[in-house]
Amino acid sequence: KYGSTSSIPLGRSGKLSEVADLVVFLASKRASYLHGTTVNISGGKSRG
Repeated sequence: KYGSTSSIPLGRSGKLSEVADLVVFLASKRASYLHGTTVNISGGKSRG
């Protein structure tokens, strides 16, 4: 574990598989309409 998860609204660090799922989606044709977008994988920590 890296640091505290108390500041993450979901209360836990992300799993490698969760990040991998997003990468697979972004590389797929289903994400073809996404352009110039930043996707934060932070469990809600970077909400704002």
